Amino acid sequence: GPMKKSFKLNKPGSLFLSAITLSAATFYPSLLLAQVLEEIVVTAQRREQTLQEVPISIQALSGLEIAQNGFRAMEDLSSFSPSVEINESLHEWSVTIRGMGNDVANMSVEQSAPIFVDGVHFGRPSMIKGAFLDLERIEVLTGPQPVYFGQNATAGAFSLTTKKPTETWEGDALAEFGNFGRKTFEGGIGGPVTDTLGIRVAGR
Repeated sequence: GPMKKSFKLNKPGSLFLSAITLSAATFYPSLLLAQVLEEIVVTAQRREQTLQEVPISIQALSGLEIAQNGFRAMEDLSSFSPSVEINESLHEWSVTIRGMGNDVANMSVEQSAPIFVDGVHFGRPSMIKGAFLDLERIEVLTGPQPVYFGQNATAGAFSLTTKKPTETWEGDALAEFGNFGRKTFEGGIGGPVTDTLGIRVAGR
């Protein structure tokens, strides 16, 4: 006679349990990821806020990422931010954000993307060639920023924040060896002196 195939489910509930297990497997990784993510604090509006609270287009780069990627100076930010282009010329660096910027051949003209280190204004990138030292983070603010960074910030702004003393003593060190006799050693250490006073020292 004709061949017949029969399928028998020994445990009627096993298929249902498998569906629950599959849905749980797809749900829990996202839940665990949300628990692992740390809060990103920025100072784009001249006060500490979480990145989600700030209605500005920001790209934040931590000091650890700076060290791991080998960033040494401002022109290296072009490799991190696709909207930033920095070219070194004879007189000065030419900086554009989202295609907006100005020609720096005229030394009397300030950059349209100013740089701030701990809130202090530096009109030209060449003024902070040694500022990539002991950084907590770099914030790249894209688009005009005249409200918090002045009327010259028509293309955007760079906000650099250095590391501050922590509640417990901690330090870090970095050594680099490269072509043309490059030998660099950088380190920093900081911590509390009293309950209300802390100190941090860094050098290269």
